[in-house]
Amino acid sequence: MGVRYDNYCAALARTFLINPSLLQQKCYSALAEVELAVIKWLVPGAVLGDVYDRAVALLNEKAPYLVPHFSKECGTGIGLEFRESSLRIKAGNPETVKAGMCFNVRIGVEDVVNKVKETEVNVNELKTFSMLLSDTVIIGEATGADAGFAATTSNLVVTPFSTEWSNVSFDMADAADDEDEEASAIKALKESGRPVTRGMIRAEQLAQQREAEESMISQRNKHQRKLFEELVLRKEKQESGQTEHEEKVVEVEDIAVFPSPAQYPAELRRDQIFADTEHEVLFLPIHGTPVPFSVHTIKSVSMNEEGGYGYFRVNFHTPQTKTTKDVDSTMLKALDQFPTATYIKSLTFRSRDQTNMSIQVKRIKNMMKKRRQQDRFDADTANIVEQGKLELCKDKRPPYLSEIDMRPALGKVKGRLEAHVNGFRYSTRRNEVVDILYSNIKHAVFQPCDQIRFVLLHFHLHNPIMIGRKKCKDVQFYTEVIDASRNLKGITTNAYDPEEIQEEQRERETKRRLNEAFKRFTDQCDKIEFDRPYLRSAFQGRPFKEMVMLYPCRDCLINVTEQPCFVVTLDDIEHVHFQRVSFGTTTVDMIIIFKDYKRPVVEIDAVKTTDLEKVKEWLDSINIVRVRRGCDV
Repeated sequence: MGVRYDNYCAALARTFLINPSLLQQKCYSALAEVELAVIKWLVPGAVLGDVYDRAVALLNEKAPYLVPHFSKECGTGIGLEFRESSLRIKAGNPETVKAGMCFNVRIGVEDVVNKVKETEVNVNELKTFSMLLSDTVIIGEATGADAGFAATTSNLVVTPFSTEWSNVSFDMADAADDEDEEASAIKALKESGRPVTRGMIRAEQLAQQREAEESMISQRNKHQRKLFEELVLRKEKQESGQTEHEEKVVEVEDIAVFPSPAQYPAELRRDQIFADTEHEVLFLPIHGTPVPFSVHTIKSVSMNEEGGYGYFRVNFHTPQTKTTKDVDSTMLKALDQFPTATYIKSLTFRSRDQTNMSIQVKRIKNMMKKRRQQDRFDADTANIVEQGKLELCKDKRPPYLSEIDMRPALGKVKGRLEAHVNGFRYSTRRNEVVDILYSNIKHAVFQPCDQIRFVLLHFHLHNPIMIGRKKCKDVQFYTEVIDASRNLKGITTNAYDPEEIQEEQRERETKRRLNEAFKRFTDQCDKIEFDRPYLRSAFQGRPFKEMVMLYPCRDCLINVTEQPCFVVTLDDIEHVHFQRVSFGTTTVDMIIIFKDYKRPVVEIDAVKTTDLEKVKEWLDSINIVRVRRGCDV
């Protein structure tokens, strides 16, 4: 808790524990002792870096298992600013303490595994816990003759809330539970033949707790260690029998125009600039003779007017411009094939016929635009794997969903999705057809409209398919329950308005009806199994530019409600790395490293720390190794 009064700041922090375990009590006692020591060591002349080092040494003496979880600083200066960055009590800070300074002493640990012994009853079920103690202290004048840590001082704690264990711990256990625990200890003593005394009962309980603490390592960490060892063994075997993967080489054509002048266009004239869009060639008059230049060689064209003349300039690709992104593969091949040839960098022409010149400039730019579009289309279709032929159901009516939309869209028209013998067919009223074979579907996901405004079926494919002129690896079919562009103007917000109540009832009924229709369709498709997201394990993150809700499924991690779609196959993941995990941060970054090291990693930013335990538990349940680091890598 922080306050500001008359422009001056103060802060106080306490950790309250309900039904604490014995480990939590030991941790709190150690932190309280370290805080009192740090307040005592803040004397005029003391170096802040040395104060932090002594605090770590004291914690290592009292509770060494807490040192890896200890905060990176023991507080900061406070006053007009809530945090004085130059007065941080951290390792290596050379600043010295002076009388009259004000410090916010802050001692904390984070992500400590809560090891609960079998003999402990009625304790909280936290798997990990964090603790924080903080007080505001004003440094007094040194009263001893020595300086530094040897001096004595009367520091004033302006937040004098007690740190005693009895003031921060609350035990909700019944008296009967204490009696049962004592009876269990007495029974163990009688079975071993030892005398039953109050001291022996307590000693027996402590002995059982020590034995349980030594034998019970955190199951999650133990499982992760085992997974890491298996991962190392797998990588060693893969490296010993590793083979190079040969990628498909795309053939690039050579630059070719006209074999002879006899094949030039008939409308070509002497001393005239002419763009032949059919053959993608630009004719330029050089000494009165038309010379053809392929569109692949042209970098840019421009025209300007000056003194009644039109000036036409053409810039060509040269070896000096081969690294630019606008050089296509055909021209790049020619530059590599003839590195010592003489290249024309630019040509400029002057003419009074500005009308024809402007027409030719537009034709050339359109020709270059179409060529770039065609090159992109060829690059997309170069690695397209042709699907087999769809076998239609002839003996019975296939399962279908009508009046649904597809993404990517084929226009503003709805269609019909049918499940046939070996694949799906989506057809529209304009006789547009998209076929998806079962063998090409890597993940099929059914997401009902429980927490979203539409119900959908999403298909993540092994090999992309062409829909129109676009290469697509994710295709989905959906129906909106609530129109995203619904106009809310004039709609009442009275909860007791009959019309609004009826509207909500109709909306719930529509959701139920659509969910049942899509669920019935997925059940009828017996040749493919649909996955469903685990809503309870969902967490927020930013895989692209916007924050979205990520849903774990049986075989993948997805977000298919926003564009672009995010689908990661769990079997492709080698391990997950969490970075920026430190005390006081509200978000962390989740880095997914794949088994194929040539594949770029996937980074999910801004995962909330409140969801971190949920994500860790999910990763451990699916046998994926996870590691963490406090800073970026």
